[in-house]
Amino acid sequence: MKSLKKTYQQTIPQNIRAKMHVFFFKIRAVFVIGNKVECNCCNSNFSRFLDFGDYKKRKNAICPNCLSLERTRMLWLFLKDSKYLKEKTILQFAPFKVIEKKIKQISSVKYISGDIDPTLAMKKIDITEIDYNKNSFDVILCSHVLSVVKNDKKAIKELYRVLKPNGTLILQTYIFKKYEKTFEDFNIKTNDERYKAYGKHYLQRCYGKDFTERFLKEGFSVDIYDPKKFFTVNEIKKYGIQNSGVIYLFTK
Repeated sequence: MKSLKKTYQQTIPQNIRAKMHVFFFKIRAVFVIGNKVECNCCNSNFSRFLDFGDYKKRKNAICPNCLSLERTRMLWLFLKDSKYLKEKTILQFAPFKVIEKKIKQISSVKYISGDIDPTLAMKKIDITEIDYNKNSFDVILCSHVLSVVKNDKKAIKELYRVLKPNGTLILQTYIFKKYEKTFEDFNIKTNDERYKAYGKHYLQRCYGKDFTERFLKEGFSVDIYDPKKFFTVNEIKKYGIQNSGVIYLFTK
């Protein structure tokens, strides 16, 4: 089963897979009719969120209506009504479509989304060679991108370059808590090798507890937003953000 899923992910373009996911998840929505959980991204209610995951399924993870994940809902809970969406110039990498749509509707915000695959964003942008001048953006949104970028240190330099002084890089990523230091092997070249080493064929490394050091070395300062400190247990269950991780706020 794992080999079939890996073949599916490697052979079918991501934008096509996304459309297929929307169709199939909307069908499954009829099995979770109810009011126990709420998606703050699309304002839909269900008895629970659907399970989701590449290989090991996470419980209560994905909204069957807008396909928001735990991290998507947590990011919007953080961003909505925040200073980061007030009269800002914003760049978002690998955008969550539901959040991209919401930010575009804010008249005081200048927004651009970018991805290495131009079908997934407003513009093709290589995060290691960002085609914008120095000090261009007040806010950069980057969720679960750097772990799949071959040269993440070059990407971090570019993010610092295009961010305005006192600007904020709002970043999400998965941390492998079993690693004190980030695990990466530059001798690993193939998808099969990456799958064996990192657990997923598209990962270039497993970030460890030293994750923020890469940004501090570049000149960023860092704060960490942990939803468990700002929401009650009932609210965390309601919005399905138990497995959302934290948000890193890197300031230039």
